[in-house]
Amino acid sequence: MAEAKTRSISFPRYAEYNCAFKYIVEQALGCKYVMPPPLTKRTMDLGTKHSPDFVCTPFKTMLGSMIESLEAGADTLLMTHGLCRLGYYGELLEQILRDLGYQFDFINLSEYDMSKKKEYIRIVRRINPRVNPARFLAQFMEGLRMVEYLDEITGEYYKNCGFDAMDGAYRRAYREFLAAMYTAQGRSDVESGYRAARSAFSSTRLDKPQRPLRVGIVGEFYTVMDAFSNLELEEKALLNTVEATAERHGVPFHDFNEDYAAIGLNESMFYDEHHLDALGASRFTRYFAGILTQRCPSLKTDRNDPDWAADLEAYHRALEALGG
Repeated sequence: MAEAKTRSISFPRYAEYNCAFKYIVEQALGCKYVMPPPLTKRTMDLGTKHSPDFVCTPFKTMLGSMIESLEAGADTLLMTHGLCRLGYYGELLEQILRDLGYQFDFINLSEYDMSKKKEYIRIVRRINPRVNPARFLAQFMEGLRMVEYLDEITGEYYKNCGFDAMDGAYRRAYREFLAAMYTAQGRSDVESGYRAARSAFSSTRLDKPQRPLRVGIVGEFYTVMDAFSNLELEEKALLNTVEATAERHGVPFHDFNEDYAAIGLNESMFYDEHHLDALGASRFTRYFAGILTQRCPSLKTDRNDPDWAADLEAYHRALEALGG
C-alpha cells in the first residue's frame, strides 16, 4: 500500500505568529509547513483584485497571502475561526481560490465546535491520521508556550527598544529571538531562545526617563498587531523616540525611511523584509555618501590603500553585472 503523502500546510501571514504555526504543523502534526512570503504591496494587490469591493482590508490581506502560499507550494490551507465576521470568511476565501483554479484542501476551523475536545481530535486526524496523540499534545502545548513567549518578548521590546543606549543591542536581541523561534525544532530550542532574549534584554543599558510617554494603539485587532497592515506604526513610534533621544544628546539623526523616492528605491530591491539587495544597497550607498559629504566635508577616503582600491574595483564590477 502506497504511503500517504505528507501535507504541505500554510496559514496566512500574521505578524510573527507564523513561527508558532510552523512549529505546531511540523513538530506536533508531522507535516511540512510552507512559510507564506512576507506581506508586500503585491500581496495586497492580489487580495484586492480578487476580493469583493466592500470587504475589509484584513480579508484582502489574507486572500493575497493565501494565493502566495499556494504559489509557494502549499497543498493545504488552514483558516481560523473568529467572533466577528472572520468566522464567515473561510467559505468565501475558499470559493474565490477555487474559482481562480487553485487545487488544494481547505481546513476551516469555523466548521468545528471548538468547545468540544473531540473536535480537536477530528481536526488532527484529518490533517494526519498517523499522528501520535501524546506527541501531538506535548508539542502543541510547546507551540502555545512559544506564542506566550512571542507576546512577552515583543511587548518588552516595544516597551524599551526606543531607549536602548547600547547601539541597537535591544533590536539585535529581538531579531535573534525571532530567528530562534522560526528555526526551533524542539522544546530546548524554544526555551534557549527565550532565555537568551531575556538575558540580552536585562543586560542592555537603557537611557529611559522615569515617566516616559506611553502611546496606546487601538483598532481592529489584525491591523493593530500586524506591522505591514498598520504601516509599521510601532517601529515609527520607536524612531520618533530615537530621534528625541538623539536630539537630547546632540547626536545627528536621519530617517532614511522618508527618502525612498530620493534614493530611487522600490520594493523589488529588498531581498527580505529588512535588507536591500546589491542594487538597492548601491543606490543607498551613493545617497548616504552624498549626505555625509554635505554634512561632514572633512571626511576623506584613502584611495592609496591597496586593499580599499581592490575592494572598490570588485564592487564596481559586481554592480556593472547587475546593471547598477
